[in-house]
Amino acid sequence: MAETLAPMGGEGWIGTDFNKVMAQVRRKSDEGCHQRWRHEFLYDRPIPHLRYFDWQAGARVDIDSGQLAAWAAIGMQGLLRTSSILRTLYVRDGGCVAKNLRLVRFVLTHA
Repeated sequence: MAETLAPMGGEGWIGTDFNKVMAQVRRKSDEGCHQRWRHEFLYDRPIPHLRYFDWQAGARVDIDSGQLAAWAAIGMQGLLRTSSILRTLYVRDGGCVAKNLRLVRFVLTHA
C-alpha cells in the first residue's frame, strides 16, 4: 500500500505595509509518488482610498510530478467587517486562465 503524504505549505513576506513581497508554497499529494507543488511570488501594495485592501501582482509556478507551468498573477486581498477575502486571476501561454477565491469568516465572541 502506498503512503500518502500530508498537504503542507508555508508563506511569508518581507517589506513594509506599503511595499511588500510575499511568497507562498503549497504541496498536495495523492497515493503513490504523484505530488503537486504551487509556488507564488507576489508584490503587494495598498489600493489608494480603499482602506484594508491591497492589490497583488506576480507569478505562480506549478510543479506537477516534474512538469512545470508558469502563470502571471494579479489579484486583491482585503479585510471586510467579519471576513478576509483573497481573489487572484492567473493567465499563462496557450490562453489558459484560472482563478482563486478564498473567503475566511471570523467568529467574534465576548469574554
